Amino acid sequence: MMMMERIRQLDQTRARYAQSVRGRWANMPLWMRIVGIVAFIALLFYLPYLKHLPFAYIRTDLTPGGSDWSSVLFTIALYVT
Repeated sequence: MMMMERIRQLDQTRARYAQSVRGRWANMPLWMRIVGIVAFIALLFYLPYLKHLPFAYIRTDLTPGGSDWSSVLFTIALYVT
């Protein structure tokens, strides 16, 4: 029973942390949220050009044929939705 209690305690800690992040995001001004979303989207488009691990494994230009990143993101969006 002690292990289950520890797991519950860790889950409650995770839930409190997630709630605080959601609260901070909701309290941000609209312009800051828009800047954050745009920066995140820019990061997604920049990922193929990062040469640091673990991002080097998801690069699509390592093979001669490669894949353009917009097609890869479209395929990912299809599977996510």
